Amino acid sequence: FDFILFLMYRRLPFRLRFLSLMAFGTLFSISSSYWLGIWAGLEINLIGFLPLLVYQKIISESESAVKYFIIQAIGSSLLIFGRLLIYSLFFTWEIFDYTDKWVTGFMVISMGLIIKMGVFPFYFWLPSVIAGLSWFSCLLLATWQKVAPLFLMVSFLDGGLIYWIIILFCLLSVGSRFVGGFGGINQTQLRALVAYSSIGHLGWMLFAILHRSWAIKVYLSIYILISFCIFMGLWYRNLRA
Repeated sequence: FDFILFLMYRRLPFRLRFLSLMAFGTLFSISSSYWLGIWAGLEINLIGFLPLLVYQKIISESESAVKYFIIQAIGSSLLIFGRLLIYSLFFTWEIFDYTDKWVTGFMVISMGLIIKMGVFPFYFWLPSVIAGLSWFSCLLLATWQKVAPLFLMVSFLDGGLIYWIIILFCLLSVGSRFVGGFGGINQTQLRALVAYSSIGHLGWMLFAILHRSWAIKVYLSIYILISFCIFMGLWYRNLRA
């Protein structure tokens, strides 16, 4: 049966094959209650997304793929390192156990997730990466690739973490909104403008996390719907050009 599933998977189109792998990694990450599962899901998502970036074999897309891979590797390293700090004291991989009793480990984990998303002050990689991608890859990077880190942050806040860390998230969201607004003022390239818009919306998403879990779900759903319409329109126009 597994061999039949493997043959069916190999017969799928190239993009659909890696899109399914990317979706599986995200869903596996947000549904796991252990940190090893979360980390493995994020890595599966990365493995599925990278081939989509270099699908057309264009030099600019290959450069953006290398930059994205390096940034995501740094974020994943910080994530697993922060959890190892907690594991060295309490010997558990549970997502909630003792996280609020070891602030340093949680701060390292949060920094890894923030780097992965491109939130202020670690937003520097996002405009240069998006500038070299196709519109379809830009859509995935601006929407789906933010789902797992955002929902992981929601689960952290549901775990009863201390109040000043929540205030730090709020300050980061303010910085993201300023960077997204002022960074997009003098932009003449649509892709760079979209990147700064994504940074600004990430700030509002972090601010929504601080209130209710349903707020981030509603905001993210509306953002994905609007982004899908915009990117698909730009992609169709680019194909017709």
